[in-house]
Amino acid sequence: MIASQKSSLAAAAALVASLRRGVVTHIAGYNAKATAQFIQLHDAADVPPDAVAGVAEISTVDTTGLTAAGLGDKYFLLSGASGDFYVWFNLDAGGTDPALDGKTGIEVALTTGDSVSTIATAIAAAIDAIADFGATALVNVVTITDAATGARTDIAAGDSGLAVAVDTQGVTEIAAAIPLAVITVPGSSNFQIPLPATGLACENGVTVCNSSTYATKTAGSEDCFFTVAVI
Repeated sequence: MIASQKSSLAAAAALVASLRRGVVTHIAGYNAKATAQFIQLHDAADVPPDAVAGVAEISTVDTTGLTAAGLGDKYFLLSGASGDFYVWFNLDAGGTDPALDGKTGIEVALTTGDSVSTIATAIAAAIDAIADFGATALVNVVTITDAATGARTDIAAGDSGLAVAVDTQGVTEIAAAIPLAVITVPGSSNFQIPLPATGLACENGVTVCNSSTYATKTAGSEDCFFTVAVI
């Protein structure tokens, strides 16, 4: 099978010739860009995503306008690396845990008459004691930082009436893809990737792309031509 592709994708996208799995026997082409490019072969059905750094989710809880008495037995929802949580309020040591299915409870002890800043401090202390989170209070606002990076289910007010928000969305880390073969090609130059006489087997699929980094895949820009032979 011979496949030839000229990319017409946007400059920010990788240039790809994606084929069925097989043994690659020939990769050649032309770098029409004025600058050097790294041409890569990946054992993948589609172009691998660029590496993404993980980000920890940061959320806030605002106790403004609420009272300890009004929060008794109420809850709000959090998600961490180990699972889902509900934060519930035990008023004057006489509350009833809502015991939400599939979630771990975090108890916040309140006393009737507590100020909004005292409530915020109590929330922060209870959450900070859980390994999944770090939490601090500043007057009436609690800031909750996930202890690990990754995407999470957003904080939710539940039945508490608290004002909650996600300040920083959590992002799951994506590791950089490592190519099977790679060469550096000067600008405005033909190229051919040296392959073994028996070719290189790709079990998942054959993807050839240009990259702005050598040892790992980072999306290149347009104006590269590929000819790829697969048997």
